[in-house]
Amino acid sequence: MPRSIVAIIILLTACVSTVPPPDAPQQEQGAHVDGYIPITWDDATGRLLIEPRFNEQMIYQTSLPAGVGSNPIGLDRGELSGTHLVHFERVGPRVLLVEENTKFRAITDDEPERHAVEDSFAQSILAGFKVESTRGGRVLVDATDFFLGDMHGVIRRLRDTEQGSFALDKYRSAIYVPRTKAFPRNTEIEATLTFATNDRPGPLISGVSPVPEIVTVREHHSFIALPPPGYTPRKLDPRIASIGIDVYDYATPFTAPLEHRWITRHRLQKDVPLVYYVDPGVPEPIRSALIEGASWWSQGLPFEVKVLPPGADPMDVRYNMINWVHRSTRGWSYGESVIDPRTGEIIKGNVRLGSLRIRQDVLIARGLGADDKTAAEMALARIRQLAAHEVGHTLGFDHNMAASSSGRASVMDYPAPYVKIAADGKLDFSEAYAKGLGAYDLAAVRYVYRDDDDAAREASLFVKDSDSRPVSGAHPLGSVWDNGSDPVQFLAHEIEVRRIALEHFGLNNLPDGEPLSSLEEILLPLYLHHRYQLEAAAKSIGGLNYTYAVKERGVVAPPVRQIVPAAKQREALTLLVSTLDPKFLAIPQRVIDLIPPRAFGFEGGIAELFERRTTPVFDPISAALASADITISALLDPKRCARLIAFHEENAENPSMSEVADKVIAGTAGDGAISFSVRALLAQRLMELASNENADAHVRAEATEALRRLAASLDVKSLALREDIDRFITRPAETRKPPKLPEVPPGPPI
Repeated sequence: MPRSIVAIIILLTACVSTVPPPDAPQQEQGAHVDGYIPITWDDATGRLLIEPRFNEQMIYQTSLPAGVGSNPIGLDRGELSGTHLVHFERVGPRVLLVEENTKFRAITDDEPERHAVEDSFAQSILAGFKVESTRGGRVLVDATDFFLGDMHGVIRRLRDTEQGSFALDKYRSAIYVPRTKAFPRNTEIEATLTFATNDRPGPLISGVSPVPEIVTVREHHSFIALPPPGYTPRKLDPRIASIGIDVYDYATPFTAPLEHRWITRHRLQKDVPLVYYVDPGVPEPIRSALIEGASWWSQGLPFEVKVLPPGADPMDVRYNMINWVHRSTRGWSYGESVIDPRTGEIIKGNVRLGSLRIRQDVLIARGLGADDKTAAEMALARIRQLAAHEVGHTLGFDHNMAASSSGRASVMDYPAPYVKIAADGKLDFSEAYAKGLGAYDLAAVRYVYRDDDDAAREASLFVKDSDSRPVSGAHPLGSVWDNGSDPVQFLAHEIEVRRIALEHFGLNNLPDGEPLSSLEEILLPLYLHHRYQLEAAAKSIGGLNYTYAVKERGVVAPPVRQIVPAAKQREALTLLVSTLDPKFLAIPQRVIDLIPPRAFGFEGGIAELFERRTTPVFDPISAALASADITISALLDPKRCARLIAFHEENAENPSMSEVADKVIAGTAGDGAISFSVRALLAQRLMELASNENADAHVRAEATEALRRLAASLDVKSLALREDIDRFITRPAETRKPPKLPEVPPGPPI
């Protein structure tokens, strides 16, 4: 007889997050299985019946245990969707699954006050069920259609990424019995779903699905009992990088803030460690590196990492998971959580680590000249750090993008490999990535898990993600993939690292058996090695030192706001402009001579290459433009230019926008194809800035004047470019069609 994997596990304690024992023996098909939401699987009809718990709040979570494998689309294996606070209610012959509105509420014992808020904001009825039977006080409903629905939003994601208009085909969908189980405090149900289209599918889904018009995945549904009483929400402090939830509490006194900002965190139990499980599909030696890196959190917390035992379901809400996710191209890793929306308590941590990231680290190391052993060691060091980083998110910690400026103070920064220059001039990879938690991490643990308010006052500098990721960011120490307490000085270091590595670049960088055309994909990250440190240094120009200061006892710790000293801004400007020099941008001729057109059979795949105007021949001018565009776009960012104008108005000692523009114009002067192309690029970016309707009016005017000065500086060899500028200035701009410039190759994540 066929068997389902429907099992009951008896939990030893009431808390959902308690480490579960191994699964119990399998149940026969068709058997009724008690559990949090009792289930009955009818093998003959393919129906799944459930017994709702009426008028009891519970958590409902959907996830994707089997995905599509495309980074641009998303829909990863192990992906979580939204967490819902729901209850079942019966209305005559129907049962409704109602999602409550947790953002707007009244936290009070006054029932009429609570109901007034509840009735003021919408709820969402997620599903309706017909009552099938009511034997012995038990109500059974057929929930098959609900579980065969697209609650995760696969159709929407495929549409939003322009992959086609897909529809769910229920004839090619079914309950996935091996992962449908019931336990005392959670019920887990899974379904195989097939989506089909009659349209032409998009290129992304066509590249990963065996039949592009037919996409089959699995969606998982979890019904989870609320955690037991005893958890106390913790206030968010803006000086600590913690992930939070917002609650509008209409029961607060009208003289107090309406909004509660609470951090998310696990509930710690005395003498019981938090246990995270590593996907058994991770190969060695990566698996050991993941375990080691994730285990760094034991430096601040009762914390253990184990391999998921055989037969356990990674989507089971009782397992904190570190999933190893494969995609067709490299992409981001994620740390996400199932969170009690009432309080911020984390019920399940769920990490998705992209498997191709480690290969990118090997590529970076090879470009810098590391041998295979050193490249592998560097890549594994990065994986340790990445595991700690993503687990950190699932513990409730957000990014601190200033940690690299405080001696690598946090695993929650985006680290760049620190490549030292030895006394003999060779590159040293021995400290490429840090080991263990940093001082900021330990302070954050104290605040989040030890309720130590002093930790927020004592922690080193914190700059949030949204202030750091954009190139337009203002804080000179808030950046991604940078190093050093002085970003400008460290840019000089990275420029020297790049020079040394380019000087030695050649056949030794290419593994045996690879076609010489593959040198280009190894060259690319080396040629742009300075990229992120340059963007970090650019933030000193029109930059502002600041903190997320909090008034306590009538005082505030300085500095609240301090413009970067004028001398440091000009130091950064001079160094950035040096990267527009043709000597910096030129690829050595001996390297160009080693790169033939793409080899037969290697035209496609996942290799990331420079754009080219000389197809099929490698195009060093387009490569130079890609590098120059990083510099010019950083310096002419509309928000940076607006700050330059504002800060110069505050103090005339600060560089003005016109000073920056003139420095760039002078830095692009010169003869040769590279200089000509970079000047054309500069003209294009100034035109875009001058016509940017979202830019400040003063910025647009300064950009127009800079175009006039650029045109006046051009010699007779650049007559066509001067005429382009004149046509733009005399407008109307809409009659001009700007040329398409080579795009900067993909960078993040590294």
